[in-house]
Amino acid sequence: MRAFVLGSLAAILVQPFVYLLWGAVAVPAGSAALPAVMAVLEWVVVVAGAFVVVVWGPLFLLLGWLGRTDRATVLACGALLAAVPAAVRGWPPATACAGCSSAGRWHGHFVQFQASGVLTPYAWLRYLEGVAQFGVHGLAGALAFYVVWRRSAGAAGGRPAAAP
Repeated sequence: MRAFVLGSLAAILVQPFVYLLWGAVAVPAGSAALPAVMAVLEWVVVVAGAFVVVVWGPLFLLLGWLGRTDRATVLACGALLAAVPAAVRGWPPATACAGCSSAGRWHGHFVQFQASGVLTPYAWLRYLEGVAQFGVHGLAGALAFYVVWRRSAGAAGGRPAAAP
């Protein structure tokens, strides 16, 4: 149980670092105020904590019961658990409206996402990028969980339990 709790804490605490990494890649230097970034980081931790408790915990118990707590399964489940809801929620045709147009910045360039009700390739690229970002968050959390869980259980003098 101790290894599970430590692994869960690691999965939660790695999320702000992943978020900052995305920000360092996507946000030009000096364009975000520190208080705003800190507020977002707080929410990243809150959402990650809720996700680990409500979704990851029960799934890991199920994986343990099925005997599937190997690295590949844990990492795949982590990535999919984060990416699939983002893919469903962000599905571009659900936000399109007939005759509407929308545009915005995408990686520093002003682009059109929708023209006269038709989604442009930029809309799809933005969608795929968002899904991938959530998948990376899930993968990083699963990796942090797995490494800490395995090491904590090993340090306790035994092999990791299949489930807490």
